[in-house]
Amino acid sequence: MNLFYFNHENYTGNHLHVDSWQDENTAYLAGIALERKNGTMDVFFQGSDLLSDEMKKKGNIQETFGIFLGNVKNAGDACNLFCRWVQNNPL
Repeated sequence: MNLFYFNHENYTGNHLHVDSWQDENTAYLAGIALERKNGTMDVFFQGSDLLSDEMKKKGNIQETFGIFLGNVKNAGDACNLFCRWVQNNPL
């Protein structure tokens, strides 16, 4: 992916904190969704220190934001994407 895509100038500054909390028996992991100037949101997992080396190699790690999980249309999609990612990538 083009590194210019993640340039700070492409974001509005608005953001959403997303998490995977389900109940007291599940691990709590958090990420962030940054709003782009076109209204979509880029979702990131910022706890890359929790990932195995293999998972780090598979992910698109951005030094500033963390691991890029994807681009979505709205806040609801951001939460769904993050939760699906956590479910499919046990740490």
